Amino acid sequence: MDYPLTLLGVIRRLEEVALAQPPVKQIIENDVDRLNKLPDAKYGIFAFTQGRHQASADGSLKRYAFTLMYVDRLTEDHGNELQVQSTGDFVLDNILRTLAEEWEVSEWTTQTFTQRFADDCAGAYCEVLIGVPVFAGDCAEYYE
Repeated sequence: MDYPLTLLGVIRRLEEVALAQPPVKQIIENDVDRLNKLPDAKYGIFAFTQGRHQASADGSLKRYAFTLMYVDRLTEDHGNELQVQSTGDFVLDNILRTLAEEWEVSEWTTQTFTQRFADDCAGAYCEVLIGVPVFAGDCAEYYE
């Protein structure tokens, strides 16, 4: 689906690509700690937070900053910890490589983790800039 190249449009496309990944069953927007308030969370979870977006008056790209995260529940003995982390690394890479076919995507470094949310979880996260073209002829809007 085509989305306008606004912050909301970029987020909706990011979510669409994330939900197309077989391990992703749910999205949490803007604060992964919201997972603590979801008693019926559907793991694996794709979460994101926004960073400091970048633009300039003479630039041809608007760069949106995100921290992307994949989170899944650990088994009681944590025996699946490495598998969950590996899946998270793969899912985040695949999301970003898919978006890179459409837009400019900066290099990213993935960090794995194990953390207690409402459940014992593990996963991976990365920080990335996603650059989208500024509309041709974009100028300031003037209102009376």
